[in-house]
Amino acid sequence: MSHLIDTLKQVPDFRSAHGRIHPLWLLLLLMVMGMLAGYQGYRPLETFVSDYRQPLSELLGLESLEVPSHCTFRRVMKGLTSKR
Repeated sequence: MSHLIDTLKQVPDFRSAHGRIHPLWLLLLLMVMGMLAGYQGYRPLETFVSDYRQPLSELLGLESLEVPSHCTFRRVMKGLTSKR
């Protein structure tokens, strides 16, 4: 998984610095994991992170994982598609 994380960390962050709470690589990783687990869409991704918050924190070695809102997932997805 470290190779995937290293690769995701190379994706340029297109978001403005204002209000940025979650690193882009983490949001992308959570999206990939959630979608592979069958959570399709913004709200289901928020539910995925909320439901698996503790195991995800442990897996990723994070002290505490803040649950990104569905709006955050939406902005990132829309930002990714507009950067093509």
